Amino acid sequence: MPINIKAKLDELRTKLLDLTNRNRLLNFRLTKRRSVQIFDELPNQVYQRLVNDELGFYLKPFDDEDDDNAATSSDDGELSADLDLTEPDFDNAPHHNDDQLQTHLNVEKLETTLKHISREARSCIEETGVNPLYLALGFLEWFESRDSNEKRLAPLILLPVTLERARFDARTKTYRYKLVYDGEDITPNVSLREKLRTDFHGLNLPEFEDAEPAAYFREVSDAVERESRWKVTPQIVLGFFSFSKIRMYLDLDAKNWPSDGGDGNALLDHRLIKSLSVNSVV
Repeated sequence: MPINIKAKLDELRTKLLDLTNRNRLLNFRLTKRRSVQIFDELPNQVYQRLVNDELGFYLKPFDDEDDDNAATSSDDGELSADLDLTEPDFDNAPHHNDDQLQTHLNVEKLETTLKHISREARSCIEETGVNPLYLALGFLEWFESRDSNEKRLAPLILLPVTLERARFDARTKTYRYKLVYDGEDITPNVSLREKLRTDFHGLNLPEFEDAEPAAYFREVSDAVERESRWKVTPQIVLGFFSFSKIRMYLDLDAKNWPSDGGDGNALLDHRLIKSLSVNSVV
């Protein structure tokens, strides 16, 4: 019996994805030295400044003497509560339209953490050519089953960013760090999309097509509304995510390859792809 090349390729592509709870794209937890949660910022404004305006943000330390509404970090890896986007519009608040992103870390801890993150990201780029640092906008809170009480967090929009050491602050005697969008493609959370499709009876995660994040969050909320305990939250986190195999998964999608000039497809008709057998492995 002849092999259905596309079906076989799709089967092999799926094996590239880690759909277990070890995958931070499905089960994200904060880590003290490798991630920083951003507080009291609006995803739409953050996306606009980084991506559309091609401007950067400085990471701002928390000073409890200047702010009575202190953001508190979690010691157990959970994200802390943040803005509820169903509340009245905050767009005109000055601190939502400036060049700073508020963190929960004091000035010394922030410099130490960002220094470590910057070094690790730079080292990975030098060794592999791949930037692992992303700013995650929005998370889906989900559960493995209706009987489970263990909440999972999956990032929704992932912006590839770089962290640059900026000017020295003589007042605090620390260096400031600036976050900028690196211009690469905004990578979809393919692991989450495939997890929902395979484990939740064809539940489809919408595609993010450079719309406003808040609008996309509403689309995702509508898509998962049948799962009564699931919800989308607008938290923002700077952290490391691995996309190496996901890039292979996307590259091997026949939809991303041109026609061969006839009725065929440049990928599916390639001699190497045609050589796939039932026992092939990626």
